[in-house]
Amino acid sequence: IAAPSFTFANDNDTGWFRAGSGSVGFSANGTQILNYDGNGLNFVDSKKLQLGAGNDLQIYHDGSNSYINNSTGALYLRTGTGLNLQNAGGTETYLYAEENGAVFLKYDNATKFETTSGGVHFVGAADIDFDDNAQLRIGTGNDLRIYHDGSNSYIDDTGTGALFLKTNYLAVAGSNGEQILNAQEDAAVELYYDNSKKLETSS
Repeated sequence: IAAPSFTFANDNDTGWFRAGSGSVGFSANGTQILNYDGNGLNFVDSKKLQLGAGNDLQIYHDGSNSYINNSTGALYLRTGTGLNLQNAGGTETYLYAEENGAVFLKYDNATKFETTSGGVHFVGAADIDFDDNAQLRIGTGNDLRIYHDGSNSYIDDTGTGALFLKTNYLAVAGSNGEQILNAQEDAAVELYYDNSKKLETSS
């Protein structure tokens, strides 16, 4: 099926052939590598477009998945005003990056996370899962750390200065919902035992 019509001397299995109406194919060692038709240049499955002196950049499809393999140095994607990573139909965006602007991460085509000039912004309810002993570290010197060690949870202020909790109403409760402490701005502080108030400050 890939026997060439135009061959090279002493190599009758390599050359060009008519692949179909308006289509020209190329075969090597009797195996079709590619064809050219009105739609463009087409490689058969698992045959690679190889670029670079050492074939460092390879682009191909293996019949199930597509690959861009770069074996030397970094792989750069350069574009004009923005980069869109979308599904095959172009109906959903996974990631969008703007030149001189934000990067947007999406779930089901809805933005859930974006970068801003001041940092990052979460859209909607944000669940961030940390493994045991993985720490959320805040401050230039990682002064404030929040984590769980598998048995207990910690808020560690390990740096300079004090740890301030600011609110107009502070309620501390047990995991079962029982009240432990209530503190209200411009009002009383209440201490509880077994969900029963035992002490209250007054004016």
